[in-house]
Amino acid sequence: TNQDKIVWARLYRKIRRVDQAIILMNQVWDEDPTLIRGELLQMVFPKDFSKQILKESQAQKLDPLLVYSLIRQESAFRTEALSSSNAMGLM
Repeated sequence: TNQDKIVWARLYRKIRRVDQAIILMNQVWDEDPTLIRGELLQMVFPKDFSKQILKESQAQKLDPLLVYSLIRQESAFRTEALSSSNAMGLM
């Protein structure tokens, strides 16, 4: 059920597996878009890196929300993510 997926997503978030929380929450939101709201969004857009993101966004003259979105898409906030071009990290 969606409630089970939300519980699992919260657990994944607590152990910093945001990538798994994102997968579950996307399934929940596909089934019930009314559940797109603050607390649940924070699970998949964690603020763990907010200081770094704000600092680098300002230095590069980028909107921090764009940077958050790119990180979510590219690495799902996994610091150990590895791209097909062997780039490692959040972006």
